[in-house]
Amino acid sequence: DALLSFKLPPDQLPGTDQLSKSILKTSTAIDIITSNLLDVPKGTYTIAGTEWANGSRSDILYVPYLGIQNSLPPILIEVQSIVNVTFMERLSCHKYSQSAKQSYKFYPLVVVFCIDKLSPSTIISKFIPVNDKPWMQRILCCDFWAKSCYLVSKSSLLCEEVDTNVSSLHALSMFLIEQSPTLYGHSLPENSTIRTLYRLAMECIAIESEEREDLVRVVDVICTNNERLWHKVNSSLASVP
Repeated sequence: DALLSFKLPPDQLPGTDQLSKSILKTSTAIDIITSNLLDVPKGTYTIAGTEWANGSRSDILYVPYLGIQNSLPPILIEVQSIVNVTFMERLSCHKYSQSAKQSYKFYPLVVVFCIDKLSPSTIISKFIPVNDKPWMQRILCCDFWAKSCYLVSKSSLLCEEVDTNVSSLHALSMFLIEQSPTLYGHSLPENSTIRTLYRLAMECIAIESEEREDLVRVVDVICTNNERLWHKVNSSLASVP
């Protein structure tokens, strides 16, 4: 199995910007998040654009796949290294959530994956554990900007002992926040969701590598053609009396 020897590069670990977005845009991740939080069937949600009219840009946005499902809220996903007051203000009052509300007419359901830390740590006092998911927390009050706002962090993951049978959303959270470069460096290497996510990561890295190689080939062709043109022009000028 290629997963046994696969290792993510240091700049493409789970929880980093590019890989996290690639993973969270897959149908696997979409279905994990939407089915766990809203109990909807697989395929109910799809990804949508995250560039807003005010010039801001969110990480990931899920919206109902069919127009007839417009009673379902948009789901805003943010992967943030450090969650601080500035980020929460940007998320709630000024940009992201309000932009989603204006575009889709419903307050979004917000999920924040905090990869590094909360700063200051007292921010956690604004959140309480989710009843059936003690490893996840929700903000006490999100009136007028979100349907609900959930937070998963290193500290929240420590609130519950885990085994191989954790839920798929719990596993996804652990995948992002532990940031292990290898499957067997992760705390739950035998978990089926964790294995699936590392396989997806391996595919994302392979696709990116192919795209980079294609770009290099295109640049090489352009440079070669320009060099030939330069030599041709130079030869023509040299023959001018």
